[in-house]
Amino acid sequence: MNPSSGRQALAVYLNPAEIVVAEAPATVTTVLGSCVAVTLFSPRTRIGSICHAVLPSGLGPEPGKFADQAIRYMIDYFHEQQIDTDELVAKVFGGADMFPQMRGSRNQGTIGAQNIRASLAALEQAGINPAVVEVGGQQGRKLVFFSDTGDVYIKRVRKDQMRMAEEMLNTRGNNKKFDALSRNLQGKGSAGRGE
Repeated sequence: MNPSSGRQALAVYLNPAEIVVAEAPATVTTVLGSCVAVTLFSPRTRIGSICHAVLPSGLGPEPGKFADQAIRYMIDYFHEQQIDTDELVAKVFGGADMFPQMRGSRNQGTIGAQNIRASLAALEQAGINPAVVEVGGQQGRKLVFFSDTGDVYIKRVRKDQMRMAEEMLNTRGNNKKFDALSRNLQGKGSAGRGE
C-alpha cells in the first residue's frame, strides 16, 4: 500500500539501464552510486516514471542506459498520453563520486558529475525545471519512488554498503511479478516499462 495515496501499489526493483513508466500505482526501489535517477510525474493523471541511467549520453537499444536518451524516452511517453512538459514535476537524484576519474577524462569530471550534467541539460532542453536536485557527494542513495504521488524517499548508502543493498533488493523477485503484470496489461493502459 502506498502510504501517501492509500492505494495498493505494485513493488518494483529498478535495475541499472531500466525505465519504469507506471499508470497504475507502483512503488519503485533502486540503488544509485554514480548513476542518476530522474523521476517525472504528472499530478493531473497521476502517472509517474523513473529511469536509472548509467552513462551520460548516447543512443542505444536500451533507452534507459543513457541519461539524455532515457529522459527523452520518458518525455515522449508523456507526450503520447497528451501530457505536456509544463505539467511534469521532475526530480533528479544520484551522480555520486563513487569512482576515481578515468585517465584522460579530467576535463569532463567523474562519471557521476557527467551523469548529473547530462540529466540537467536534457531537462533544460525540454523546458523542464527540476523541483528537486539531490545529487553528487561521496555516498550512494537508495530511492523509493511512489509513481502515483511523485514522492521519493531517500536513504544515504556508504560505498561499502552498496553491493549488499543492491543484492538485498534484487533478490526479492519483484521484477518477475512486474514483468508478468506488464505483459498482461500491455495494450490495456495500466502499466508499462521501457522497451
